[in-house]
Amino acid sequence: MKLGKFLMTGVIAIALAPVTFGQTAINESAAVQVEEAKIIAAADVVDADKEIKVSELPEAVKNALTSDAYKGWEAKKAWIVEKDAKTLYQVEVVKGDETATLLFDKNGASID
Repeated sequence: MKLGKFLMTGVIAIALAPVTFGQTAINESAAVQVEEAKIIAAADVVDADKEIKVSELPEAVKNALTSDAYKGWEAKKAWIVEKDAKTLYQVEVVKGDETATLLFDKNGASID
């Protein structure tokens, strides 16, 4: 949410720059701010979520996915998610035309 506000501020600054101040100096400054926002956004994504292969999920998570609770669902994508200083595993599953996203702890317990 903070990143969205920061990016919106940069967009507004770019839009208003030619109207309010000298166009060249402001445009260069705004371009630097937008570029910095892209770098910050990329760093946040890397720290927050890391895509992994489904085969790299902990055995407990893979076992949970093969239980009766998820019968007929197939894991397509997986991510490691850091939340509240805990490592969690987010899994995208598909069953026919339906898609769902599940969240597990390292022991295979489902997180709501």
